[in-house]
Amino acid sequence: MARHHIMSPGEWALLGGLSLVWGASFMFIEIGLREIPPFSIAVYRIVIAGVLLAVYVHVRGNRLPASPRTWVAFAVLSLFANVIPFSLIMWGQQYITSGLASILNATTPIFAVTLAHLFTADEPMTRNRVGGVLLGFAGVAVMTGPEVLAGITLHGWGQFAVLGAAFCYGTAGVLARNLRGISPTVISAGSMLCASVIIVPVAWMFDGTIHVPHHPATWLALLWMSVLGTALAYVIYYRLISLAGPTNASLTTLLVPMNALLLGAIVLGESLDWHAAAGMALIFAGLLTVDGRLMQWLLRGRAAPETD
Repeated sequence: MARHHIMSPGEWALLGGLSLVWGASFMFIEIGLREIPPFSIAVYRIVIAGVLLAVYVHVRGNRLPASPRTWVAFAVLSLFANVIPFSLIMWGQQYITSGLASILNATTPIFAVTLAHLFTADEPMTRNRVGGVLLGFAGVAVMTGPEVLAGITLHGWGQFAVLGAAFCYGTAGVLARNLRGISPTVISAGSMLCASVIIVPVAWMFDGTIHVPHHPATWLALLWMSVLGTALAYVIYYRLISLAGPTNASLTTLLVPMNALLLGAIVLGESLDWHAAAGMALIFAGLLTVDGRLMQWLLRGRAAPETD
């Protein structure tokens, strides 16, 4: 049954805090890249978060599953939810700004609804979703089109890398549907532990070794990304869904780029060109259109219905 849910001040605080944590993570990736290569950053982010999530699961009295089949599913999920997208975003941010990366990453729901339509039986395309997908991809075309026409540069490859990460996140959402009956926190901990096992040899292969940072700013960036931007963020996100519903929680998709752009401008001195600004507007219009309930809520000031 669906019911209307008006978010409380506490829920708005959770939403704002989550969007700030995730938005700041793009800035901290940029800071971390000043000293160590992208795959080494992915190692620290994944391994530290995996350990913290496993401890959190234990403290809450839950248990990680014993079934080998479940762990195989966790391992596959970890590739699309953690290993590949984290690596792509960090590699891509060597060549694009943190604000631009956050906008491109916001296309995740566009990929998610498209993949859900193709590979699930209960998530068909609606008119809103078709319109939202078209607007979202139009925004991507506006942002990346000049790069393609002029010949793809490293800046262009950086954009495509982050788009690849968004595609992976959308795929992970579809894969996670096969893990019904398992606590979302247990899924997060299990997949992150599997990702830890996978990312270390990958980083060793691409970076030559796991680079150890020396500057305090780099350690601050790594701790923010792993402790706050990954481990704590997962806990907050699932808590927000349970309290306010998935539609209200989806507002983070719109707020994260705003925070990333603001922090990128203030701390890193970044700016957007007109292609990025126009593309951002189209992508955000697409996100609003994908979920007609969210659009109705924003336009009419009504509470978005919460789906149980």
